[in-house]
Amino acid sequence: MTSRAARGVFWVEMNHRRFFVPLLGLACLLTLLIVCFGPALFWGEQFAYRDAGHFYYPLYKVVQDEWNAGRVPLWNPWENGGMPLLGQPTSAVLYPGKLLYAGVPYAWGARLYTLAHMLLALGAMFALMRHWRVSRTGSLIAALGYGFGVPVLFQYCNIIFLVGAAWMPLGLLAVDRLVRLRRRRAIVELAAVLTMQTLGGDPQATYVTGLIAAGYALAIVGSARRSPENLDRPRSSRWLVWTMVAIGGLIAWVGLTLLAGFWLPELRPRATQTRPMPIFPWTPFASKIVLGCWAVAVVLIAVVWKRSPKGRTRMAMLALLLGSAALAGLLSAAQLLPSSEFNSLSSRVAREGSHEIYAFSVEPYRLVEFLWPNVFGVTFGVESTWMYLLPPGGSQKVWVPSHYLGGPILVLAIAAFGFRGGTPGRGLLSAVALLGVLAGMGMYTSPLWFARFAPGLAEQIGSHDPPMTGPVRVDGMLRDGDGSFYWFLAVVLPGFDGFRYPAKFMTFAALGIAGLSGFGWDRLIRGRTRPVLVTAAMALVLTIVAGVALAIGSERFVAWIASDQMATQGSTFGPIQPESARFETVRALGHAAVVMTLMLAIAPLAVRRPKLGAALMLITLTADLAVANSRFILTVPQEMLDVENTPRVLELIAEAEAEQPTEGPYRIHRMPVWSPLDWTLSSDPDRVRELVRWERDSIQPKYGLLSGVEYTHTEGTAELYDIMFFFAPFQRRLRPEAARMLDEEAGKEIVVFPRRGFDLWNTRYFIVPMVSAEWVSEFRSFAAFLPDTTVIDPDREAFAALSPEEQNRIYLEHDVQILRNEAYYPRAWIVHELKSITPITGLDRQDRVGVMNEILHPGPGDPFWSNPDLNVYDPRRIAWVEPDDPSDLQGFTSAGPPLAGERVEVVSHEPQRVELRATLERPGLVVLADTYYPGWRLTIDGEPAPIIRTNRMMRGAAVPSGTHELVYTYEPDSFRLGLLGSTIGLALTMGMLGWSFLRPTLGREEPGSTEAA
Repeated sequence: MTSRAARGVFWVEMNHRRFFVPLLGLACLLTLLIVCFGPALFWGEQFAYRDAGHFYYPLYKVVQDEWNAGRVPLWNPWENGGMPLLGQPTSAVLYPGKLLYAGVPYAWGARLYTLAHMLLALGAMFALMRHWRVSRTGSLIAALGYGFGVPVLFQYCNIIFLVGAAWMPLGLLAVDRLVRLRRRRAIVELAAVLTMQTLGGDPQATYVTGLIAAGYALAIVGSARRSPENLDRPRSSRWLVWTMVAIGGLIAWVGLTLLAGFWLPELRPRATQTRPMPIFPWTPFASKIVLGCWAVAVVLIAVVWKRSPKGRTRMAMLALLLGSAALAGLLSAAQLLPSSEFNSLSSRVAREGSHEIYAFSVEPYRLVEFLWPNVFGVTFGVESTWMYLLPPGGSQKVWVPSHYLGGPILVLAIAAFGFRGGTPGRGLLSAVALLGVLAGMGMYTSPLWFARFAPGLAEQIGSHDPPMTGPVRVDGMLRDGDGSFYWFLAVVLPGFDGFRYPAKFMTFAALGIAGLSGFGWDRLIRGRTRPVLVTAAMALVLTIVAGVALAIGSERFVAWIASDQMATQGSTFGPIQPESARFETVRALGHAAVVMTLMLAIAPLAVRRPKLGAALMLITLTADLAVANSRFILTVPQEMLDVENTPRVLELIAEAEAEQPTEGPYRIHRMPVWSPLDWTLSSDPDRVRELVRWERDSIQPKYGLLSGVEYTHTEGTAELYDIMFFFAPFQRRLRPEAARMLDEEAGKEIVVFPRRGFDLWNTRYFIVPMVSAEWVSEFRSFAAFLPDTTVIDPDREAFAALSPEEQNRIYLEHDVQILRNEAYYPRAWIVHELKSITPITGLDRQDRVGVMNEILHPGPGDPFWSNPDLNVYDPRRIAWVEPDDPSDLQGFTSAGPPLAGERVEVVSHEPQRVELRATLERPGLVVLADTYYPGWRLTIDGEPAPIIRTNRMMRGAAVPSGTHELVYTYEPDSFRLGLLGSTIGLALTMGMLGWSFLRPTLGREEPGSTEAA
């Protein structure tokens, strides 16, 4: 062989070795993408389960339609009488990633948006691990485990959290470059990540990234090489210091628990609830206490740190992090200012608003899902989830159906877990994993939750079960989430209690665990096989023991499930199938046993033959994740969501409108959450598609947005606080006439809604269930909507002609009826009698009760709500006004109802512009049943005019006699100022990038801080 040929062979072999792992990793990635996302990418299907279908798909369609119409998506007129669109972070209006929707059909945009963030999560995790000098194989393992682990993978259902998770590894990378490597450019990099997370709709990820950055900065500086003046200090003194800190922290934790529970109940986060009025709300007084404590602590720490070089370094690092956060705030100001404006008026910050702080806490026993995939069964298709039979007894709320990241991920992560030695990244990821799990378990880390089972203590601790209706009821002083790690965060960290759902922290735990697996692989191939072998062997033994126990008690296990009430009462996916539950549990144990056996074989091989070991590890992990987790990507045929396919309910309403047209625009109220009762009685493998089809046909919010439906009231992540008072349900005892109407016993307590609130807001149609479920559920109790309505569907005569069996089938399978409201108010009307009230500021319920009772109380004619102690008013002739300047209404008040010749016509009703033509025979007030909100402007005949706050949440205009053109336009100052801030932030970013190229580093780097190539 010639020398040239020999050199060719040599380079072929070298390139083969060099690119073997990357090519294999690419093959593994493509395999998982095809297995998980193939139906969406190649078979014309769409993500449509949970929020992916009924929330984000229509919401993002509205946003894109506004951009396509040449408007910045500022206002959403289709929900709750109108509400901000840009001001809702979940809309992600200004997120640059939305450019993926441009130039492609919307359906493809929705697919690409999800897929792109999955790839971003994978690529970001790979980049983070390579930055920490982890091998390519270890980085690939970490990336695959993070991206295709259920805590991240399943967030396709809740895309804003997938966006936050996708950017999180890059956030940690930027933090490490700034804190440890002292790179100036990292200030901009971290600011960019925080901006993307905020604009993408996940401000909680931004907040947590900042917390991680601050903690990492303190840890890095604290672990730096000791200065010469401290060389004579014994190292053992560190343990004494940390022991004292730990004891002090424990004492502080217990002290805060007792203080909040018994002596100062204001020092507590808001209660877990689904309706207003918690017992001990988080008050402004408590917020001031926390902020005051932080201010004092900051001053004291600054004084102490200023005296030592290490302390000054800490302050410098925190100052840089704050600067990066401030830059992110400027960059995202165009989103932040409108969001802050909206949140300040919403139920999310109201002390009596709807807020669930402990909901979706992860039960401790669910941690076994890290080892045994889907061991508690699977909900989709055939219900086999027997977890609901375990404590707390059917009240579990499941955020993600599993926490499985892959068996190899778990084993390698446990082998690498630790805080001492190695690169700082290992310690950081260990902390993120540990704290993420603790926070994710929410209330279950509180000793009070377990103490509630102790005799004599149960009466002192409120029930952990969130009520179906009404406010939380707490019998004692303590709630069973107080004292938990999540509670501690909510009490100590300003603004943290504004976030919801502890289970979201399992995404951060997944990042830490997956990242540790990359370190674990590198430690393995360097010869440290014992931790991996011991961990895998222990997991295998535990799995075998569990399998043997299940085999011995198999029949007992099935009988236990079959005998429980949960197995028969069923859910949307039907009753629990005992045999399916046993099958899923056996499958989980068998799956884990195979994976752990392979780990025991691969671990020693990886030391002797790293390339072969890497190949087997990647193949094993790919097969593991594909088999265990691909089942959680649920799709439906695209045609089920296409705008061209009009929902059945809207077809029937169109027929009713053709027969009896409504003058002007109108709204529809669809009761939010219910499903046909027949589904609870039987299982159907195709239930997901059936569910989406039924929800779309019955326009469950927000599916109707695809067809231009204007909903009277919907519930999302946040609503304006004042709007809730028009629609919130309450409990009443049935009077005899109402009992006869409902064929129930007099005196029975049922759930009712304030009917006049819906009438006032132009509700022409009610979409309600056919089955009332004893009138005790807020999702089925439609009693208040029965008077003064006409049944549109089902046709009463045709329905009465059916056999009892066929009627029962319709009740169970269809369970939807359409009522036309004959008592609805038009979109705009004229009044001449005004009742001025003092403008209400703040978000306190007691300030609103009196006037809301006056507005909503229907009088003695209403069968469900009549109070002789309350006055009766007619909103068709009188309006409650809160003028900024009382002189604006001088000369516009007179007695008597509107005259026959007075009318208001809605000429045009666009998202950011409403045009009215009003004819008045004497001066009066034109009431528009659209939301009163900052940023709206009014002109009358082209001249600016004030908007009068009317009926607490409507817009009023004082109009002289004659015919006049009224034009409302939405021009929010918050967006203008925010856009200016973002422009300044962008200019500063460009300047800082130029500065960073001139002087790359901030000063002396930490020892051993060389970056990986």
